[in-house]
Amino acid sequence: MNADDANTKPTIETVLERINTLGESLHAEMKGLRVDTERIDGRIGKIDERLEKFGGRFDELDDRLDRIESVTSRTRSEFLDLRMDFRAWRDKLKELLPQAN
Repeated sequence: MNADDANTKPTIETVLERINTLGESLHAEMKGLRVDTERIDGRIGKIDERLEKFGGRFDELDDRLDRIESVTSRTRSEFLDLRMDFRAWRDKLKELLPQAN
C-alpha cells in the first residue's frame, strides 16, 4: 500500500461525518413531511366537515322529495276520481238527453 492509496480512502471520521450529515438531512426531510402531513390532515378535516353538511342537506332534500311525491300521488288520485265522476256524469247526461249523442 502506498501513500496515495491511504490519502484517497476515507477515514472512519470522514465516514461518520457523512453518516451524520445524511442523518441530519433525513431528519430535516422527515420534519418537512410531518408538517405537510399535518397540513393535509387539516384539509381532510375541513373536507369531512363540508361532506357532513352536504349529507344533512341531502337528507333534507330526500325528505322534501318524499313530501312532493306524496302530494303528487294524492293529486293524481284525486284527478282520477274526478275523471271517473265526469265520465259518470257524462253517461247520465247522455241518458237524460238522448239527442246530445
